Parts: sequence; structure tokens; C-alpha cells
Amino acid sequence: MTQWQPEPKLMMQKNPSQHILLYQGFAELINDAQIIEGEAVVKISWHPSPNINFKFIYYDEDKFDWDNQDNLQLKLTEFSSEHRLKVQGHKSTSWGGNKKVQLLGYITEPFVQGSDNDLHSVVFHFTNFWWFNISNRFEFYEDEQENEVEIKREGWLDFEGQFIFDYDDWHIVLGTLDNCFDLTELLEFEGGFGITHICKIQRKDNACFTLDEVYEIIEAFSYYLSFVRGIWIAPLMVCGFDSEGNQILEEWRNPTILADSWQNGCRWTYVDSTSEFVAPFAGFMKKWQSSITATTEIRNTIIHPHVKRINNCRYFSPEVMQEAFSISHSYLLKSLLKLFDYPYSIDWD
Repeated sequence: MTQWQPEPKLMMQKNPSQHILLYQGFAELINDAQIIEGEAVVKISWHPSPNINFKFIYYDEDKFDWDNQDNLQLKLTEFSSEHRLKVQGHKSTSWGGNKKVQLLGYITEPFVQGSDNDLHSVVFHFTNFWWFNISNRFEFYEDEQENEVEIKREGWLDFEGQFIFDYDDWHIVLGTLDNCFDLTELLEFEGGFGITHICKIQRKDNACFTLDEVYEIIEAFSYYLSFVRGIWIAPLMVCGFDSEGNQILEEWRNPTILADSWQNGCRWTYVDSTSEFVAPFAGFMKKWQSSITATTEIRNTIIHPHVKRINNCRYFSPEVMQEAFSISHSYLLKSLLKLFDYPYSIDWD
């Protein structure tokens, strides 16, 4: 049987923090019984973290009631009458001469187009991960005659840089986008946010699943990549595909992870080493699915000191604080990798 592969639309940026346009055209703003026609722009923006917001422009002759926004919806009329976003307006600007009004806001609930009734794979993008051009798509074993046999595990979209993570019943492919090298060079210099990688998740037996089921894996994998990267990174724009590779679902959702802008921090793994990159994942997932959760909170306090401050830390010199951070980070990281059954040693000078 032919195994069809999804061919998603790739989200590409030329520059850091360049917005991603999702919709531009006629729209209706609906507030209970009140309906206003205008034009809307819906896009992915980045500051202070990735989010989906909108701009709605209309000519208002009647005063719009902004006191009650509990049921405020934005209907994207060029899609269909069913495409309605639940939104919240946070800033309104008007021009007295022509009665033109501009409303800015953001979505308040995930917006799903399509159905997950025949969902066999999902594809989404990641922000601010390192560029790599190596792959573990091939594996080797010895047959009965002790001959080395090569097996091709994956050939999705022919990415040069492609890591495969398998755990339990799930098969995960992380691929480097074609523009990732140039974009990460700009990110290292300018900072900000960039869409650097694309990810595919499906079951090993190619069986179907629900969106809720796969979101548990997406969340865990996002935390794992954040652990590898040393900053919070977020998944964006989940699209679903059926068994023949046809797109049947698209979801617009503000990430639950508040992703960090690009940082050139220390790293415990080499991006050109498949074994170091992939090896801890199975152990990470075992701990993730176990009842032991103290480790993540401890690690986050060390990696993100702005989340929790130690009393009277201002009395320590910057040199002492930096040394304490380095030692704590080193011990904690080694402890976590030990919990994840990491088979290699880590040495720092």
C-alpha cells in the first residue's frame, strides 16, 4: 500500500519577527445583535511572544458598544459564514473627518477549520531552533550473515536536515526549513523571532487519531526541544492530513508556551550530532508521562531567572552570580540527562 505524505504550505520569513499573514479581506464584526461590515487583517505577530492578532477597519456612523465584548466575533466573509473568530478588542483609533475607525485586538479561543475525523498526521512549525543539515533517516543492522543492512526510515519532503524521534506508538519528524541558515544568522545578530523548522507527527502504524490526542505529544515535544535549546520555543499553525496526504484541518491557536526571543546561550549538545540530539528523548518522555514533575520547575527557575528572584540577590556581585548560575546549570543539566537515560558524557571546561 502506498503511504501518502503530507505536503504542507511552508511558512517562510526573510527577516526576523516578520509577521505571517493569515487573512486579508472583507469581514464582519459581530457583537451580539450588532453587525458592522469592514475589512480585516489577521496575522501572526511576535511581541512580546508569538500570538494571532487582527486589525479591523470600518466606517462607523453609529456608536459601537465596546463595554460588552463577551460575544465579540470576527467573521471572515471571504472564507465562509462559518469562519468566525472569537476576539477581544484592546485599542480603537478613529478619524473624525471620514468617520473611519481602526480596531486592534487578538483571538481569544482556538479557531479550527475542518475536521479531525480522519486525521492521520499533523504538521506544524517551530520558532527559534538551531539550524542543522544532518539526518538520522537511515538506520543500520546486521543480518544473519553479519552483513550490514541499511534501512531508510523517512523521506518526507527531502529535507537535508531531518531528525526522527520515535517513542511508544508515535513517529515524529523535525526538519530544517530551507531558509533556516540565513534566518538564524540574522537572529543571532538582531534577535527576535523566526520560523526555523517544521514538524510532522503520526502514529507508527499510520492509524488515525484525534486532535486532543496529538496535542499531548505536541506539548511534550515542544518542552523537549525547549530543554535542548535552552529557551522556550513554541509550535505554530497545526494542520491535519488524512491517510492520502490531503489537508483536512487547520487550526489558528495562540501558543500556550510563551516563547522566548532568540538568545545565543550555552548548549549541551552539538547540532551536528544525531546521537546527542535524539538520545535523551525516550527518557524525557518516560519522565514526562510519570508522576514525577519537580524537575521541570527547578530547571526553569535556573534557566529563566527572571521568573523567580532570590531575596537580596542584589548584594552578590555579578561575577559571583554568574559563577553560581554556571555551576547550578551544569549540575542540574547533568541530573536531568541522567534521568533521561542519556548514554554519553558531558564535560565543561
